[in-house]
Amino acid sequence: IRAMSGQHMVLGELPGGDGTLKLQDTSLWLTGPGAVVGAEGRGLLEITRGILHLNAGPLVVGQGAGGRGQVTIRGSTGSASQMTGIDLGRRGAGTLELWDGARIDAPTRRIT
Repeated sequence: IRAMSGQHMVLGELPGGDGTLKLQDTSLWLTGPGAVVGAEGRGLLEITRGILHLNAGPLVVGQGAGGRGQVTIRGSTGSASQMTGIDLGRRGAGTLELWDGARIDAPTRRIT
């Protein structure tokens, strides 16, 4: 798959839930209100030489009190872009790792 699209993404939505998405050499375009990794459960997003485009809304990592989210981006062509912002650890635990030239393109960044 070279490109996927959708409106909204939640990984690890419910308490005790476990959601994982791994992208390699592909792009994911989301047109809805952003993406959540680790809402009330555990969420993992890994991007290797791929791109996550969020056309509306932020990327929230570790949203709820019980949420644990991790985003790992690898490779010089790996990126997350066009989002309104990134929020690490809103009320939960959020981790962001960038490796080997990967990047985040967000006008606002909030780490709590």
